[in-house]
Amino acid sequence: MRRLGLCLALAAVGCISGKGEGDDDTGGGGASEIDGGSDGSSFDGDGPVVSEATITSTDACYVTARYDDPQGPADVRRGNVIAVDPATGTEVWVDELFVCIDYECVGSFREQPEYAPATCSRAADYEFYGQLEDRSGNLSERVLLVWE
Repeated sequence: MRRLGLCLALAAVGCISGKGEGDDDTGGGGASEIDGGSDGSSFDGDGPVVSEATITSTDACYVTARYDDPQGPADVRRGNVIAVDPATGTEVWVDELFVCIDYECVGSFREQPEYAPATCSRAADYEFYGQLEDRSGNLSERVLLVWE
């Protein structure tokens, strides 16, 4: 079932990545902005840097992220989505939902028991974060996924 959701997310990437450069509506939610792309000037280490991360909901919850990495786009292949209860700060679930290719990551989740209680239909009651990992095991900072 998760693979079907991932395939749907990959197929829908053209539909959900319409946010333009500079449309940062994070409101200070912790997303860092990359200026200039992949020249490495925005890096203070070897790990990936997430420049934008979003979540949308239709028949499923779709998550996207844009990133940069000092070793290039092929160095990042995956990442986690973390559901957090904002009232307590407790992680509800963590799952390796992001598949990353060429500076963009996509993923999705649906109404499945392993995502309870932070299922897609109740997603507005939770905070979702993205965190990417490169091939060397370097992690990006956790970035709040902004609702679109």
